[in-house]
Amino acid sequence: LELEKLKLQVGGQLSLRYESKTKGVEKILAENERLRKELKKEGDCTEKLRIAKSNLEIMNEKLSVQLEETNKRLSFAESRGPQLEGADSKSWKSIVVTRYHFNLPYVKCRNLAG
Repeated sequence: LELEKLKLQVGGQLSLRYESKTKGVEKILAENERLRKELKKEGDCTEKLRIAKSNLEIMNEKLSVQLEETNKRLSFAESRGPQLEGADSKSWKSIVVTRYHFNLPYVKCRNLAG
């Protein structure tokens, strides 16, 4: 009888310890899964940001080249500007038309290349 009581008592304690351990393991597994999902989200976000950064760098490079070309054209126009001073309306139009036709092959070539 005493032995049976002792067996039941020890069995109950072992059962409680087992349940406690099982709950602890389940809790750890759930936390692990939550962290895994969170890590995947962070990885996806990082990849999206990397792609966006790359696209912005490409756009920045294109805009820098475009700005440089525009500055060159502005400098060219400013250096040619004083020639128009003092020109009457007809001669001014003649100068502009001549420059337009002079620059036309450059523009066509650039449009084909770009």
